[in-house]
Amino acid sequence: MSTEIPFRCISLRLRTTRGKTSNEDVTTATLQVRDLMALLLIVGSGTQIARDLTIEACECINESNVTFSLFSDLAELRRICPTATILEISQLYRDCVRDDENYSRIVTKVGEALDSHQKVCLVLPGDSLFGVSLVHLLKQAYPLAHVRSIPGISSFCHMSHGLGRDALEHGTLLVDANRLLLYRYALDARNDVFVYHVCSVATSIVNFTNPSELNRWDLLQEYLLQYYPAGHQVHLVHAPTSADDSFHSKPVLLGTLQSYVKDVNYATTLFIPGIKSAVMDTKYLALLLRQSQADAFE
Repeated sequence: MSTEIPFRCISLRLRTTRGKTSNEDVTTATLQVRDLMALLLIVGSGTQIARDLTIEACECINESNVTFSLFSDLAELRRICPTATILEISQLYRDCVRDDENYSRIVTKVGEALDSHQKVCLVLPGDSLFGVSLVHLLKQAYPLAHVRSIPGISSFCHMSHGLGRDALEHGTLLVDANRLLLYRYALDARNDVFVYHVCSVATSIVNFTNPSELNRWDLLQEYLLQYYPAGHQVHLVHAPTSADDSFHSKPVLLGTLQSYVKDVNYATTLFIPGIKSAVMDTKYLALLLRQSQADAFE
């Protein structure tokens, strides 16, 4: 009799045989290490697959034994990669439950595929390593698998272009809303700030159908008013999420932010433009000017 106990990429085979010199059964254990270098490719599909999906991403999907699509356009993926085996798993991410429960289901599903395939691909919207904790969770869960993240065009790219803001020119902070409030990050009002995940402030419950439910924008507004005047104009920014979607931005006054919580959805980011300031280090400016003059005479 043989029993196999799978453990991700390792299996322990127990074999029970009748002893040759007695009636006692003899159990021997054989450790079978298989697919230690199983490859997990986590691909960013961009925000609009038909336009954003990279050549590298297509190669990863086509070369994988199985590809899972999470909140990506399944029909478009199958059109672009017609020979690939692509399965939808967005149904594992459920409404009105804790976020970690959803991630646990997805991680388990990917692990089942790693047990039986050499190369598995997971397609995520946007960039695979931007604002997504799945990569970290998968690396923790399957340390024997080789995990690679493939870049994609993120929502930040689309928002920067839609707003016409050069992130380096203005000095820019990208921050998660809950981390901002939890760690009480100090803000510099001169910098642009993009506050992500404003769809779930002070809650770990997923509310797709009604993101305003349990969403504590009052706490976010109160914290931001420590750094900006109530009359400062901020923007509720929506990056495109599909082929028929488009960028749009709604300006509101920071002092009235809480009253717009019902306008939020899971593609909403709060953009806070920096307040212009003429304050600078004059000694450093003089150093730059002297260097510029020296370069001009060389």
